[in-house]
Amino acid sequence: MFSRETIDKLQAKRRETFQKYDEITLDQKAVSVFRNLFINPDCQADIDFATLTEPEVNLAMLGDHIITAGPSTVAQYANRHDLIHITDADLLRCFALDHASDVHHNHVADKTNAVYAYAHILHVSRVISVADTEGYRTAELESRTVWAPVRFKHVFIPEDLNVKKGLYVYHHFGVIVANAQDKKEAISITDLQKADEFISELARESAHKRIVIDYANVTTFQRNVLSQMMKPQTAAQVKKPQDLKHSKIKFQN
Repeated sequence: MFSRETIDKLQAKRRETFQKYDEITLDQKAVSVFRNLFINPDCQADIDFATLTEPEVNLAMLGDHIITAGPSTVAQYANRHDLIHITDADLLRCFALDHASDVHHNHVADKTNAVYAYAHILHVSRVISVADTEGYRTAELESRTVWAPVRFKHVFIPEDLNVKKGLYVYHHFGVIVANAQDKKEAISITDLQKADEFISELARESAHKRIVIDYANVTTFQRNVLSQMMKPQTAAQVKKPQDLKHSKIKFQN
């Protein structure tokens, strides 16, 4: 459990920043995507998302249980696109496109490296293989670019997803968050990413270097991201959340 004082400060900052924060809702499919995004060890919540069975879930209610940037990221997307009700398609576009603008704005690639920044953007990729890793399912994925394919290894597969070789999936920072069942939507997101100068530059650099983005490789991320997803207790709890300054990734206003 997070301290009430910390949560109250976070919620006050979110309400101050996003005028319609208390009105925003997520439908059930969006909640499922949000739950899988929170497998990422950088995301921290003290709520069991599986208990949220209502047709619509209030974002501010979720914010009462989240100490990291998720609620602010979604609220900023809703604000940018004048939305109150968030669907799974909205959430996927949020992390595939709008979030990339914030990664760019905060010079994440300059402060770390292009691969690290590229991994923080949601992608559509084809499943190359599925394997068992210490009792958990993981996948190797491939994204096509105009230069060369980019490979992702040791990508965590949540228990609720049916992931098979040859399928296309959405993934974000080492976690498959949804199957790409709507081919038209997946192509649309991919085309918009190709047209984005910043995302294309990250893809070009990763492809040219023939880099495999391996979430079990400590070198790239300074930790074993996969291990922290399989054993969440090994991820250090956030003590001074950057969300007090709008989130880990500060937003463009």
